[in-house]
Amino acid sequence: MEQFRVAQCRMDHVDLPSDIGHISPKIAIGNDGFSKLTANQWKTFIMIFSTTVLWNMLDDNDRKILGYFVQVCNLLVSRLITEDDLKEVQERLKNMSYLIERTYGPEFITSNIHLAFHLPDCCHDYGPIYSFWLFPFERLNGYIGSYPNSNQQIEPELMKIVLKNSLVDHYLTCSLALTTEREELQHFLSMRHNTSTRSKIYGTEAIPGQFLKPSYLRVVMPSELRKFLCEWQRYLDP
Repeated sequence: MEQFRVAQCRMDHVDLPSDIGHISPKIAIGNDGFSKLTANQWKTFIMIFSTTVLWNMLDDNDRKILGYFVQVCNLLVSRLITEDDLKEVQERLKNMSYLIERTYGPEFITSNIHLAFHLPDCCHDYGPIYSFWLFPFERLNGYIGSYPNSNQQIEPELMKIVLKNSLVDHYLTCSLALTTEREELQHFLSMRHNTSTRSKIYGTEAIPGQFLKPSYLRVVMPSELRKFLCEWQRYLDP
C-alpha cells in the first residue's frame, strides 16, 4: 500500500487539461488499490500517468512490458489508424506476450491478452476503435445513475424519471403554443431551429469610443508582473 500512496501523491501533483477526465483519489483505496476506476479513468491512467508514476517501482522486464502496452494503447485509440500502425500493434503485442511468458510463466497469458491480438482484425472490419468504443454509453449510464432512486427497483424508476423529463420538455415546447404567448413562442422556436446562413448570431459592432471604467483602483501589482505586461504590450504594439 505504501507504493500506492506514493503513486497517488505523484498523480496529485499533475495538472491535466480540462478536456481530459480527472481521476479521483482512488489509487490507494481498498485492499488491492485502484478502487472502482471506470474504463475511461483506466485509459487516462495507462496513457498519461503509468510510465511516469510507476517507472522507478518496476524492474527492467516490467518496464518493457508496460512500455509495449502503453504504445499499443496510444496507437489503437487514435482517431486515424493506418495499416502500418496495425502491424506495429501486432508486433508489440507479440513482444509483450513473450516477455510476460518468460518472466511470469505461461499461466499469466490470460484470455484478455489473447483477445488483444484480435483488435487489429476489429479495426479492419469496423474502422478505428474510436468510432465504436462504449465510453459515451458509460458516461450516459453514469449520468442516469445519478438520479435519485430507492435502490430497490432502479430500472423502472430511472425510466419514469426520463419519461417525465421528456413529457415536461414536450409540454414546454408544444403545449404553451396554445396560450396568448403563441406568437412569441413560435418566433423563439423558429430562431432556435434556424440554421441557415441568413440569420447569424455573430458579427462586429462599432467601437463605442471609450473604454470601460476600471473595476479596481490603486491595485498593487508586483514589479515582475508589471515588467512582463509592459514587455508583452511592446511586443503586441511595436
